[in-house]
Amino acid sequence: MRDDVHIHRVVVRAGERSSAVLVQDAPSMVTMLSGVARFHPRDAGFLASEGDVFWTSSQSATEVEYLALSRHGAEFACTRPSDSWLGPAARPGAPLPWWPWRDVAVTSLLRVLLGLTESVLESDDREPTLRYLLEILKDSVMDSPRIRTRTGGPAEERLTPALQYMHEHLTEPISLDVLAGLTGYSRFHFTRLFTEIQGDTPHHYLTAVRVGTAQRWFDAATGDTIAYVGRQCGFSSAAGFSRAFRRHVGVTPSEYRARHPVRS
Repeated sequence: MRDDVHIHRVVVRAGERSSAVLVQDAPSMVTMLSGVARFHPRDAGFLASEGDVFWTSSQSATEVEYLALSRHGAEFACTRPSDSWLGPAARPGAPLPWWPWRDVAVTSLLRVLLGLTESVLESDDREPTLRYLLEILKDSVMDSPRIRTRTGGPAEERLTPALQYMHEHLTEPISLDVLAGLTGYSRFHFTRLFTEIQGDTPHHYLTAVRVGTAQRWFDAATGDTIAYVGRQCGFSSAAGFSRAFRRHVGVTPSEYRARHPVRS
């Protein structure tokens, strides 16, 4: 697209498992354009659905495996900015947490950019429009949560392995002992530090991540069953999923999903 940024679209059929080199000389931003997919940058994996954005770097893996879970497949955009975009955040050696967050504005912007670059129609205002949209994208990249928090203090960095483990093992039972062990703290000190930094206990934070993942899955209107989504998000029973979802969102999964009709 330009020397300082490269953007391309990846289309994955339902149930298709594939892999791609998403990282080269700089961290890459992956943006889910549609559907739901499980990404495996290392031995474990995490879910991302339409509207989610995450970063991947050579410290997690150069080649990333992915699997489309939604019945209509999935699409995502891979954006590789140069060091001039990322500035100090591109320095080698610093950990770059990659778990997803929701950014509808960036997702919409990338849809427009891809539409312009893939179009065969030429116009006088195409290049100025591309430059303008790329400047907006650059500002959004620099303001992303993962870039802004990359230079966190020692305490925040010690929590990173536990946070990553939560997202990587979302479908599995996760114990407080395991999380504390990953940081080198006792259960008591880990819980106290986690609550101080994240503003919530580890248990409540993990439940919120699971519910949020399910909520975004329903937003993608894939038509997958509530039971299937609940299992993929780490809930062992339909009743537990429904209780947690209602507590965090205010409605049951079935009521929430009814607001997002399945796409044909």
